Amino acid sequence: MLRSKSLSATTNVGHIVQKLIFILTCVPVLIGPWFFGSRELWWFWPFTLCIFMATVLFGIQQFKRSLQPKSTVVSDDDGHGIWLQRQRNVLLLGLPLLAYATWWLTQPVVYMLAEISVLLLVTPVLLAAIVIFGMTTEQRRRLFIYIMLNLFLLGLYGVINHAITGSRIVLWAPGYEQYMRDHRATGSYFCPNHFSGIMEIATAMGLGVFLTRRVSHLQRAIGLSLIALGCVAVVLSKSRGGGLTLLVIFAASLYWGFTNWPRRARWWWRAACVAMGGILVTGMILLADGFIERYEQYVRPDRLQGLSLKDASADLGRRIEDSSRGRMFAGAYRAWQSAPVKGIGPGMHTTLWPHFAAETDGDAIAAVWPTRSNHHFWSDETHSDWLEMLEEYGLVGFVLLLLPVTYLFFVLSRALRQDRTLRWEHKTTGTHFPRESMVLGAILAFIAMAFHSTADFNLQMPATVWLLSAILALPIGMMGEKRVRSSRS
Repeated sequence: MLRSKSLSATTNVGHIVQKLIFILTCVPVLIGPWFFGSRELWWFWPFTLCIFMATVLFGIQQFKRSLQPKSTVVSDDDGHGIWLQRQRNVLLLGLPLLAYATWWLTQPVVYMLAEISVLLLVTPVLLAAIVIFGMTTEQRRRLFIYIMLNLFLLGLYGVINHAITGSRIVLWAPGYEQYMRDHRATGSYFCPNHFSGIMEIATAMGLGVFLTRRVSHLQRAIGLSLIALGCVAVVLSKSRGGGLTLLVIFAASLYWGFTNWPRRARWWWRAACVAMGGILVTGMILLADGFIERYEQYVRPDRLQGLSLKDASADLGRRIEDSSRGRMFAGAYRAWQSAPVKGIGPGMHTTLWPHFAAETDGDAIAAVWPTRSNHHFWSDETHSDWLEMLEEYGLVGFVLLLLPVTYLFFVLSRALRQDRTLRWEHKTTGTHFPRESMVLGAILAFIAMAFHSTADFNLQMPATVWLLSAILALPIGMMGEKRVRSSRS
């Protein structure tokens, strides 16, 4: 009797811990985007604390499980062990980068800036580990649905707020004048480019649901609604990178989105999507004048008349070099050249910007100013996550990042194809929502952020990187579950 009560109490405590882990994980993923991307320290630290608290509970949970007797039941799913190994590999390949980043904290750098930079690498890995190994199947499904709903609400708020206030108010704070002048939607972020980034993720997730074969009409309608809302929000943000990223997402969906469809239907749907995409792009060009005009800052049709391809390319290159982003990229490149192997240190772009901002063709002794002095603006970020990683962490950090990122994409691609193989062999039952939707949405969100990060810093926004981490971890956790064979196997 006493033993039965003890087991019951232990089980109850285990359930409470499991719920606490889920709640603490949901807080930064779902609520973080509603606090301006959680970039400011008074938002960043409470959410980071939630992640660390969830990690502690997750560690206790895993330790207790390790003390329990191992199951002797052998699974008849040959691929189950492979997926468990892939789950571990995803995290193990990220550990060298985290170790290298942590080593930087022992070096003579501006510690607070370095600490934030390192935490932006550590916290998403912790979140991914919790989602993959610390959540139940039902919790993963619920988190996926919560993320979809939250993205819809974020987009809806951004569109409605822009229609009513012109984004002069961002949540409860005044917006930035420079974005109000251009009438750009910012949503719950201060910067329209970052609002565009999270809406690109929303579009990717909507496509993940819409293009999944075995979903209900209601689920497909929800996916379509999220796609439409995401596209409208990106157009209202007038983000040039966002517009190009949408094209990349839709191009990627033509390949990965129909992987699990029958061959004949696959090509018919691709043709229909290309036609629909052409109509949408044409409508955007004709109706979204303010959005298209932003591209003309780089490509002016009136200036290209009569120019050869070589001259037109040279003109575009000069415009990019003279732009603020071009100057920031050049400064970051010069900074990286000063320490190409180990980098200038995490978070040090802001501190060292005045040193590397100007071109190197000046001569102080001869009183010759550099071609571009760049003294009239400050650069807090490189405006390229990839370049900033190379600049601050050097070739060592960049390579250490590429290893887990490349393997992660490989695992997601294999997961998508695995669902197709299992379905054809009749080894799984029923609908594949949301597992297949998770995988496809994660692939498209991965591609979106990888592309947009070449010319922006969405992944320097804590809320965005936490959200992306959860989205990428969900399908990997689901694919590690034992599959149920159907009666036809």
